[in-house]
Amino acid sequence: AEDGIRDSVAFRGLGEVYKRQVSTQSTWDILMEEKIPIVFAHGNTESGAAWATIIERLKKHGYKQFFAIDFKPSANESCITYALQLNDFMNKEVIPKIGPHKKVALFAHSLGVTTTRYYIKNLGGNAHIAKAILIAGGNHGIPSCDTVLLGDPQGKIFKQAPEIHTGISPFLQKMMTPEGEEDVKYLTLSSPHDYYFSTLEDSPLIDWADNRVIPFQGHWGVRECDDSFEVSLAFLEGKEATCPIGRALFPMPDRPFGSWDNCANTNKIERYVFTDDWKVTLFDGTTTKAGKYRISTAKFPNLIDIEFPEGIYYGLYALNACADNLALKLSEVNGKRPKSHRLPVYYYRTPRPEPMPEELVGTWKASEFGNLVAFGATEYFITFTKEKTFKIEGKVVFAPKLLMEGKCFIEKDPELYKMHLLLESSNFFVCKINSYLGGLLELKAGKMKLVAAATTILPLRPQVIDHPILLEKAKQNSPSQFIFSLLSLIHISEPTRRYAISYAVFCLKKKKHQ
Repeated sequence: AEDGIRDSVAFRGLGEVYKRQVSTQSTWDILMEEKIPIVFAHGNTESGAAWATIIERLKKHGYKQFFAIDFKPSANESCITYALQLNDFMNKEVIPKIGPHKKVALFAHSLGVTTTRYYIKNLGGNAHIAKAILIAGGNHGIPSCDTVLLGDPQGKIFKQAPEIHTGISPFLQKMMTPEGEEDVKYLTLSSPHDYYFSTLEDSPLIDWADNRVIPFQGHWGVRECDDSFEVSLAFLEGKEATCPIGRALFPMPDRPFGSWDNCANTNKIERYVFTDDWKVTLFDGTTTKAGKYRISTAKFPNLIDIEFPEGIYYGLYALNACADNLALKLSEVNGKRPKSHRLPVYYYRTPRPEPMPEELVGTWKASEFGNLVAFGATEYFITFTKEKTFKIEGKVVFAPKLLMEGKCFIEKDPELYKMHLLLESSNFFVCKINSYLGGLLELKAGKMKLVAAATTILPLRPQVIDHPILLEKAKQNSPSQFIFSLLSLIHISEPTRRYAISYAVFCLKKKKHQ
């Protein structure tokens, strides 16, 4: 209207519609004021800069106030320590700028999720946060923390592990009810293909939240993908009821048919073969025994009974979303079934016998370290040979001269390479002999994307390319290749014995250079 007056303007807020007679200018001001300020809490090893893409997208929808915390140190500290930092950040950086009575929305990812919930429950955050979007958080524990506690039981290196392992710690026990969080509305975003939660895919969910499952995304992809942003935007604006994304259940596989190799840190050869006519064989490296089995998939985890000549083993099992990782926990013979499948034995599908792809042969040097940033990686080389061997060399905080070697099995799928590395030597404390390191490779235009299982979750196989290590063919030799380029082999002795493990003596001399 010429006088700038609209007779009625409809607003939607908290499910109610009301009308006011206001000027055109004041309507715009009110609409802009309704855009809630947003706080961001990053995950392990990252910083506030991790939210840059999402912030830019939110700006295009009218959001103006953003506050992204940088936790110190950026990795492997206690959730409680980080929560105290978040409380300090809110009191000093956020509340003075928005006012003491205005609430915020909060995005949290990974370790930031359990940090945020502790702040809300225990440090007064319930009074300041209206909505929280919790992405890939370990609300019921993270399997990787179970693994690292085996080598670091006091949590001296990974200080968050005693708080968020899957054994339901006192820290997580307090998260099992909404007490202290009653005034916060939650949205959770997770993916069944996030291998940080393989075989425990429901861990990010909260009973009283709006839980959305976004398949075919990894731990970082579920934060960055379009579907997650669309759901998050609808949630921020009170329109989540009309957004169908992530509501459909993903059908998880539950049949263990096939051949499976023990891939855990057990220094033990173990291969199960389960057939679809309910027969089973177990090969232990020297002998094979046959039996039968039965399963029940009525509830999770699935039940399995394996009967061999000596008796019955009662157990629990689960498969990951791609059905190429099996978690199996069995009783002693004729013993009681385990109560949970925490700390199971993990198995990979037995790799197909294929030649090493020619395009992968050579030494590759990392230019970006992907999920290796958690270990403070500053150098990383991986070498593949025609003889199906591999060598990993580099520098990380816990192994300044990282060296792992062994056999390599590569399976080529239509778009990706599936990698199985069998460790025969390792100087990294969580990577044991005869354990598998699984991964995925993508090769385009001479550049490689590599997602290898983080050493803290060694037995869990990545299911999608997500937060990869970026590599190119090395222009200079890897550290060991440089040394041997100066030497020539003049003698090698006969092997000491004709077994899988034997020894030989090499004689080397310095090359003469013109």
